[in-house]
Amino acid sequence: MDLYSEIHQQPVRFEVMPVQTHRTDDKLLQEAYMLSILDQDTNNIIYTTELNEEELGPVTKSLDSNQKITIGKSKYTVSEIIDKCLEIDKWKTGNSKYEPEILDPIVKAFNSVDLNRELFGNLIDIQTDPNNPIRNLLLAQPGQVFNYFEDLIPDKVYALFATKQDAINVINQIWMRDTKIGVSVGKGEIAIAFFSDGFKGAKGDLQYNGLGEVELKGTGARMGSSDGYALIRTPENLNKILNDREITISDWQLEKIKETIILAIREIVTKTAKDDVRTYAGELEALASNISMDTNIDDIIQEIESSNIIPSQLRKNKILSKLTNYKKFATKIPKGLDFKESVMGFFGGDYQFTIEEIAEGLLECRQYKSSNILAELKTGCIQLASSVNLTGDVGPNSNVARAIAALHVVCYQRKEGFPYIVYMSDKTKNMVALEFVDGVSASEDLLMVYDALTRLNATINLSVDSFMKSIGISID
Repeated sequence: MDLYSEIHQQPVRFEVMPVQTHRTDDKLLQEAYMLSILDQDTNNIIYTTELNEEELGPVTKSLDSNQKITIGKSKYTVSEIIDKCLEIDKWKTGNSKYEPEILDPIVKAFNSVDLNRELFGNLIDIQTDPNNPIRNLLLAQPGQVFNYFEDLIPDKVYALFATKQDAINVINQIWMRDTKIGVSVGKGEIAIAFFSDGFKGAKGDLQYNGLGEVELKGTGARMGSSDGYALIRTPENLNKILNDREITISDWQLEKIKETIILAIREIVTKTAKDDVRTYAGELEALASNISMDTNIDDIIQEIESSNIIPSQLRKNKILSKLTNYKKFATKIPKGLDFKESVMGFFGGDYQFTIEEIAEGLLECRQYKSSNILAELKTGCIQLASSVNLTGDVGPNSNVARAIAALHVVCYQRKEGFPYIVYMSDKTKNMVALEFVDGVSASEDLLMVYDALTRLNATINLSVDSFMKSIGISID
């Protein structure tokens, strides 16, 4: 008897079930949907096959329609409830890309897990309920680190799902939605609004009634699009501070010099005729080895000048000219260096700065001209330079990197006026809010942000990009 005849000679039922084919602890990577035909009496599977995306769409819509959820006197499908929630959160109105970029991916995320349908209608109430941890913990306790999954999702959100892991899978997928719908929507924005009473802000990322707009900054986020002061003016103005000073070359500068000179020597080997290579390669390599052990620039110059194995023209044009340029670098920051190189040259050198000169240099690292708060910022820079060491170490976790980051944050906040800026880790989902209170001076805010970035062990990317023209900040 063939399968068709067997199926039609007994009562059967059809089931479409998700089968998770790849899963990590916190993310569903792949899921296949299987159509199964079961014997209604014995519950044994008679036939099963995998459904592709095109086949699955109508089936899931039909299932959704047949399992409508009662809310008050009305009945809604899961997708209709999600649509209503996204409309409340203001992601729908005026958004021509709403369905493909927001609604459809979120509906698909919810359809990938088992839901508690008896409680799923509560998702609508969650959109307007002010009793939620984002409002009552994260924004109420600025400077305190919270984990989104462990601290900031209400229990009634987890109650919408069959298991906590199902909830985490869906929320993770929504968190990772970043798209352009007229404006850029960053990771985390839709998820945070969707599971709290926040909604899309008019200017900032989100808004909370009674609290104002909240700007969200994910991993590596930069402080808005600036007027380009750091990109254009910082190298020039740091150079003015360095003029006419007694300066020594720092260790990192010396290592950079060695690398450049050794590379130039080895290029001579590769670009010389074969017979000459046999004659001079060993001696040139020995010279490179000696230079690698020199402890100051004068020793390097002496090594080069006393060497007879480098042709005089090459010695003069290819090597000694580089050393001359680096000698100039030791007395001032040459034109053409970018923001990061200028900052490293200024704060990384052994210049014996006064507190006032350090503060002046820090102030010149701002990303906006910010003339209206310049005096307040200068006061804050002097206080920072007086209390912590801002010279020597210029790495991504250094004091000076975090001081510059704090300066960029305060300048950005003063321009945009957001009462809250929230920093988030896309990896760990840790979050921390910084609150900016009316009437507090820019100098006080500068110290507050610096202390927060230090406590958070924030990592700073000092490279100023050409689009945003500001530095990047990441927390763990």
